[in-house]
Amino acid sequence: MSTPFQPIAHLVGYTRVAHQRLTNNLTAIPVEHLNDAPSGCARTALNIAAECALINGYAAEGLTTGALTRLVGDDRTAHLASFTTLESTLAYLDEKTAQLIAAIEALDESNLGETTELFGRPMSLFAFAELPASHMSYHDGQIAYIQTLHGDSTNYWLAPKPTEPKA
Repeated sequence: MSTPFQPIAHLVGYTRVAHQRLTNNLTAIPVEHLNDAPSGCARTALNIAAECALINGYAAEGLTTGALTRLVGDDRTAHLASFTTLESTLAYLDEKTAQLIAAIEALDESNLGETTELFGRPMSLFAFAELPASHMSYHDGQIAYIQTLHGDSTNYWLAPKPTEPKA
């Protein structure tokens, strides 16, 4: 027997899983490499994770108020660059993900099919609420790849979070 789809539970669960996997892989990178820019041009793992937090905050605001206030250009670049330690980046990610989950839990399930114009295309409220988890999953893959560039091929995506950052 199948269980009826519960969209709010799905959104919350997907967000939590994406957050945990991103945290697992970020924590697996040796601390001395968290600010490395592979090939000298790629973004750092901390910068990528901070962007995920920023997007989670934008989405929480959008779901709560219906408005999106975004940092752009040099302001965005400076904001993301301000997260230079694992601790500050994880605290930011945890805070913005908690805000996002609270915003999702406050949604009225009957409104999830409503559509608005976002990012130049029609998007349902459900799709918008799911976007941050997909964004974290996408960037989790980049962070996992950065981890392998430093010689660690362990799949932390499925493994429990390391108890301490790699030294």
